[in-house]
Amino acid sequence: MELSAVGERVFAAESIIKRRIRKLTKSFVFVSDGMQGRIEYLVKWKGWSPKYSTWEPEENILDSRLFAAFEQRERERELYGPKKRGPKPKTFLLKDGEP
Repeated sequence: MELSAVGERVFAAESIIKRRIRKLTKSFVFVSDGMQGRIEYLVKWKGWSPKYSTWEPEENILDSRLFAAFEQRERERELYGPKKRGPKPKTFLLKDGEP
């Protein structure tokens, strides 16, 4: 992707957190599941706190490794489910002689 020389700044992205389909009226893309919209990614910027994360269109993200890492995390989430919060379940050990 080529950057224009006037006023364009490039920031380092740390990771992609989420993906959404932004519904637009003028410019739209057909997404695989039949919905119309523009795919955007929530980007966590390197050196900035998470509250400064921004939604960016796919063409603004230059590092393909970020997409690969995000897709890998999504596949793992589908296989193993979301990480659960809360206390760990207590393990029950039966002592000899107990039913």
